[in-house]
Amino acid sequence: MKLFISSAEPSGDIIAAEVLNSLKSRLNGYPLHMSGIGGQYSEKQGLKSLFPMSDITVHGIVEVLPKVFQILKRIRQTADHIISQNPDLVITIDAFDFHIRVVKRLRKKGFTGKVIHLVAPAVWAWGAGRAPKLMRYYDTLYCLLPFEPPYFEKEGFQALYVGNPVLQRFEKQQPTPHFRHKYGIREEAFVLTILPGSRQSEVSRLLDEFLASAQLLLPYVPDIHVAIPTFEQFEGLIAEKCKEYDFPISIITQEDKLGCFANTNFAIAASGTVALELGLFNFPFIIAYKTSPITLWIAKLIAKVNYICLINILMNKLVVPELIQEKCNAHTIFETALSLIQDKKKVKLFHHDKQQALSMLKAHKESMPDYLTQHLLKEMPPASWQKIT
Repeated sequence: MKLFISSAEPSGDIIAAEVLNSLKSRLNGYPLHMSGIGGQYSEKQGLKSLFPMSDITVHGIVEVLPKVFQILKRIRQTADHIISQNPDLVITIDAFDFHIRVVKRLRKKGFTGKVIHLVAPAVWAWGAGRAPKLMRYYDTLYCLLPFEPPYFEKEGFQALYVGNPVLQRFEKQQPTPHFRHKYGIREEAFVLTILPGSRQSEVSRLLDEFLASAQLLLPYVPDIHVAIPTFEQFEGLIAEKCKEYDFPISIITQEDKLGCFANTNFAIAASGTVALELGLFNFPFIIAYKTSPITLWIAKLIAKVNYICLINILMNKLVVPELIQEKCNAHTIFETALSLIQDKKKVKLFHHDKQQALSMLKAHKESMPDYLTQHLLKEMPPASWQKIT
């Protein structure tokens, strides 16, 4: 079987790795010849990335401008590679703006192979304009949220809910043994976990505000030890910024993230799927985020929801505090965090509402990657399983 699989940012790369692992297991000895775009996680599954994933990892309207010519080049390169390889299956993961341009180019060049997209564009948040585009160029859409398929099915497009890997990811894992000892964190320390995003622009923009808010918390929570789970490519940048602060800080690898969350007392996080991960644990957290003024202005014009955190969107009310744009500053983050840390009634209500939101994301009995690959292989002709280059 020949496969092209593409992700454009770390969260998608993790999903790609999970899908590849499941697919190789289900092929049960049939050869899998893969190419694509990915990072460290999919590369561990044997994928050799066509080019560095960081070339196309960008978020925001203004932020994309400096990289626009590079991204256009990578779109052409990706489409031309797929045409030359003629894979049995193309899987694109998230990063819809990049991938739809690749797939559109593919179809215009006459590619008739099967192309599926995993992680639906958030039409429920931004309007349904993208659904018809998906219909024209993709064969199937696989969704991670149970309420998404109807948005696409009403346009006559095949969409299927396959479960959410974020909610299932930690089920088979065990927390890092002796996590606190490994990272030099005292047993009585109050662990404040900081998650400044999965893109360099986010880390550069948010980390200083998050660390400065921790500094303000010190007189009120004197035993603070800051933990920063991050991706390998950001460790140097984060370590350099941490030198400016004189309280204990540990940079945590992705492999130890579960152990970190299991030992966390409070968290400050950028917006994203990490909110669902944090929601699985028994500590309160807040979301803080800012982007360029132009990106925010355009987002406000087209947004169809009142919140950015999925837990709040599901509940249609503010469960997880959101500090956006001008509110994303050290002092406001500090005040909001301290209020939640000190008020047990607020914390109790927080956990009650958060649990209600998570219960809406009912999963299948199988994990998302297994459920997805089961459907993929049913749709593939058996002859394609043994096709070789």
